[in-house]
Amino acid sequence: MPAYQGNNVYLKIIMDTLGCGGWIGVDLFFVLSGFLISGLLFKEHMLSGKISFKRFFIRRGLKIYPAFYFMIATTTFLTYYTHRALFAELFFCQDYVAGLWNHTWSLGVEEKFYILLPLLLILLSMIRKSKNFTFDYIPSIFLFISITCLALRISNAINSPYQHLTHLFPFHLRLDSLFWGVTISYFYHYHASVFKITTCRFKALFLLLGLLFLLPAFIFVLETSPIIYTVGLTFIYLGSGLILMAFIDADLKPNLLINSLTYIGAHSYSIYLWHMPVGRFLPYIFKFLPLSYWTWPNFTLSFFIASIGLGIVFSKIIEFPILKFRDRIFPSH
Repeated sequence: MPAYQGNNVYLKIIMDTLGCGGWIGVDLFFVLSGFLISGLLFKEHMLSGKISFKRFFIRRGLKIYPAFYFMIATTTFLTYYTHRALFAELFFCQDYVAGLWNHTWSLGVEEKFYILLPLLLILLSMIRKSKNFTFDYIPSIFLFISITCLALRISNAINSPYQHLTHLFPFHLRLDSLFWGVTISYFYHYHASVFKITTCRFKALFLLLGLLFLLPAFIFVLETSPIIYTVGLTFIYLGSGLILMAFIDADLKPNLLINSLTYIGAHSYSIYLWHMPVGRFLPYIFKFLPLSYWTWPNFTLSFFIASIGLGIVFSKIIEFPILKFRDRIFPSH
């Protein structure tokens, strides 16, 4: 990767700070994913009184698998290939076994969540038949999961030196962030009036606290700060959830910025899939450029443009046509 050669020390500080804490975006994604995925299941239960695991998993599979396997099939040659790593990718075990790419571990976490969450909600619907109170155990379940995950993270920190694969990636250490999103979604759907009043009244406070909870990740280095990969992860997902609540049902007027973010958001899955291959390949392109171009700002700007551009292209070529087919065969409720 090109070295920073600029004279602007403030720009370097900003770049280093973002580089230090940029990894927490995946926690915001986990919380948002928990909120949205559980919301789909809650709405299905509200409409039909039941949840179809088969239908849910087919729809999620057609969303996740085609774009993912296309990326793996076309980028394997860019990586150090081993059968163990390829196995991890193909069967979504990347959160426990190192895969070909170091960002697909989050998909391994998500895939297990996609299996366990609908099964849990189906079980709760069998235990509690009342349609309005079926999922009232969710806050208690979240409390149990959050305490358990935190205890396991602390145990890891005490008993072994830090590694991403053992302290940050595993599903059993990260389920709490996903289930925090489920808990927010539960209150949003089943206690809507109280939730809306609360979020409207304390919107500014939620946003401020959320940002404060995220701040330590931009100050302390993950690999050398046990506080970050233990209780810090708890504060990061709580902060992400508070920020989510601050913006839920926000009346954002359409403008260029909002429309651009919405457009990028619609293509975000493929952008996420391709940003690491772009980062791997981009330095080879820079080798053909004059040395004066080898600066952090140039590389970072090129990385963002190429990642977003390539993600949008493959969204339109692979992801969206399959989603149209999916919605025709298995339409959304």
